[in-house]
Amino acid sequence: MVARVKMQYTSGLGFVQRFNTLVTDESKRAINEANFSVRETMVRASPFGGTSLLKQSWLIRVAQSVGRKIVGSVVAKGSIAANVIEKGARPHFPPVGAPGTTPALGVWIRRKLGITDPTQIRQTAFAIGRKFRRRGIPRKRTFSIAFDTNVGKIFRIMNNMTARVSKRF
Repeated sequence: MVARVKMQYTSGLGFVQRFNTLVTDESKRAINEANFSVRETMVRASPFGGTSLLKQSWLIRVAQSVGRKIVGSVVAKGSIAANVIEKGARPHFPPVGAPGTTPALGVWIRRKLGITDPTQIRQTAFAIGRKFRRRGIPRKRTFSIAFDTNVGKIFRIMNNMTARVSKRF
């Protein structure tokens, strides 16, 4: 007995193009979904500090095709602050600013310590600077730990993406 199978397909290139489009669209969707999840985790992990600017600075770069790659990310505009919180800093003296100006730590000192007198703010900033010069800033790994808690969810998002692609074809 001989079995004959007849397969018809309209255009091999059309199928490949539709498949590539589907995979690209679903990949972008999954990357954006993962980015939203990571951003929320990073916002929750960010310390309030004196200004809460780091919490507000986390941005999502929407996934897009760049050549043959799909690129999307979560970044912090205040990445210097995020980097110092994550990795710490070697002993150094932070910039205090020119005489007559508010030091970089001024907003934090006002909010956290309740000091409003400009002279006391400068003196306090100088004292904090001396401590940084002696000890540096300890490493906290806040964002690494937060990201690690999100890895399982990211894998689920990517697995759902592959399941959606396979259902469509």
